[in-house]
Amino acid sequence: MFGRFFGFMKPSNKQESTQEKEVIPGTTLTYDKTLVIQLHNDHKALLVLYSKIGKYLEKEDYPNIQSHLAQFATLLRTHLLLENLKLYVYLTKALAHDAENLELMIGMRKEMGHIGRTVNQFLTRYTETLPWTPEKTQSFAGEFKHIGKILVERISREEQRLYTLYMPPSSYSTIILD
Repeated sequence: MFGRFFGFMKPSNKQESTQEKEVIPGTTLTYDKTLVIQLHNDHKALLVLYSKIGKYLEKEDYPNIQSHLAQFATLLRTHLLLENLKLYVYLTKALAHDAENLELMIGMRKEMGHIGRTVNQFLTRYTETLPWTPEKTQSFAGEFKHIGKILVERISREEQRLYTLYMPPSSYSTIILD
């Protein structure tokens, strides 16, 4: 029992067949059927946190704004890392023979890099510099609204277009042959 828990024993053939992973030919990149679900869940959690921060802003509750911004920053950075390491790397190889979608994905990746830097600067400015000055308090609301608009628009495009490109490797060959 402990051997199986720590990975010392090989799973039975039945377990092995259900755990087989589809690999992009010529790579070791595997399809993760839970990735898009996880990315969607991250988006939902980010939007919930953003909404909470907005409510604290209405109350001018800056200590709660700052603590929730820190949570938002952690979740966003984790989400962006997951997208970079699992989604974009996979799609780069999977779309190698689909110039149009590869170009779309590369463009969205570059755009997200720019958005990520902008949002990270905003988050750093309002989570790491204490105390908040009157000027910072005044500038926060406008910047917060702008960041929210950018994120909502980006989330919508990712979910409607980018995430639909993430499929098992066998699906790409079917699409290419059609």
